[in-house]
Amino acid sequence: MTAQYVKLFRALKIKYRWYINCFDLKNLHRLEIFAPDAMVATIVSVLMEHTHIGNTCNGKLFILPVEEGLRFDTGERGADVA
Repeated sequence: MTAQYVKLFRALKIKYRWYINCFDLKNLHRLEIFAPDAMVATIVSVLMEHTHIGNTCNGKLFILPVEEGLRFDTGERGADVA
């Protein structure tokens, strides 16, 4: 598991009588979890239960397959890398 603080650059355009451009950096948290297929459903349900607070733009969850892992310093490959 990896947890990071990241900055998201946003450009907002608000239209009233004139166009106003607002640029800001939004503080976000990024969480990466590598887990076996059998644990994915449990991890998703726990994340949805504890991170969803009902706001729009509340976050995103991506589930991607990992073909292989490699540790550079030891040369380990496969499931032993985690």
